[in-house]
Amino acid sequence: MAERDDTTVAGTQERPSDVLGGLAQMALQRRDVTFEDIFDHLGSSSFGIVFILLALPALLPGPSGLVFGLAVALVAAQMIAGYQRPQLPGRLMRRKLPSASLAYWLNRSIPWLRSIERLHAPGRFGALTGPVSTRGMGALILLLGLAITLPIPLGNMLPVIAIVMIALALLARDGVALLVAVIAAKLALGWTVGIVWLGVDVIATLVTS
Repeated sequence: MAERDDTTVAGTQERPSDVLGGLAQMALQRRDVTFEDIFDHLGSSSFGIVFILLALPALLPGPSGLVFGLAVALVAAQMIAGYQRPQLPGRLMRRKLPSASLAYWLNRSIPWLRSIERLHAPGRFGALTGPVSTRGMGALILLLGLAITLPIPLGNMLPVIAIVMIALALLARDGVALLVAVIAAKLALGWTVGIVWLGVDVIATLVTS
């Protein structure tokens, strides 16, 4: 059974953007990479880094939203349960990802991540990022991960942004940034629910007309 610990999101000595930059370089040296390769590269990195890593590729074209959204939701459930490190099922860990596309999206995202990192004040109202709050954020990220799995055109963007904002705020233990991230998450979920509701209403109208 996996070890558990109340401190589910630990800080990292390297900035998240630097960690992902190293991962992008590793990906460029390979034809394809697996989640196992990625987790080995991250080593003991925290849930926050893993959430950023899993969320960003959900913007890739194709069925990536389903795969990465489910992965985000699974890891979020582990964070809620108090697991010490994120884990994925063996079959998913061995799934091959196109390294060129992964590196491309990571490199495109790094300048954006760095711009957000500069806005953080590590430790600001850090009490808001304690264990109880962290598990609550896990529940919110789980919902955002499920939102990513829905086949909504361009529907992944807002949930991905919200997940990244929450993860960065937790990594910096910045309570103010976390509150802003929660607002962004609620907006993203509201947008997703609204689109789904509209789609269901349109389908129902077509069926009954």
